[in-house]
Amino acid sequence: MLSALPTALSVLATGAVAIAVQGGSLPFDARVPVPLAAVVLGTCGLALVLCGMTLVFRRIEIITQLSVAVYAIAGGTLVPLAAMPEPVALLSRLAVPIAPGIEATRDILLGGHSLTALPTGWGLGWLLAQPVLLTATGVVVFNRLERLAQRRGTLGRH
Repeated sequence: MLSALPTALSVLATGAVAIAVQGGSLPFDARVPVPLAAVVLGTCGLALVLCGMTLVFRRIEIITQLSVAVYAIAGGTLVPLAAMPEPVALLSRLAVPIAPGIEATRDILLGGHSLTALPTGWGLGWLLAQPVLLTATGVVVFNRLERLAQRRGTLGRH
């Protein structure tokens, strides 16, 4: 989970800059660690998939770079998911680890909403379920790719 901390902190910094640019002040809210933890946990799931791919394939740098671009474009950091076309917002909420956390943080800090009454996204249930599902998927994918690398005899080269 520590490896995901820089990503989560950069997302928090992006939000703080966006609020400051719009002339607002960055409030401290005790509810924000919940979406932040969701971002960290979901990002760990994606990191497990990328680590497993590294064991099997030699050059996956482009996939890592692409995932960062997807975070920036489809994660809701620059444009709220509510302002995106519905199919893009749907895919982002399903597969981008930071999307539900960004929406929840925006609702809390800018809208003053509680965790149980998040108006955008799919609410608190999805905010908690999506990172758990992504991490579980990451564990399964990593284990399978690790076994594949062991069978191929390529595990020792990394």
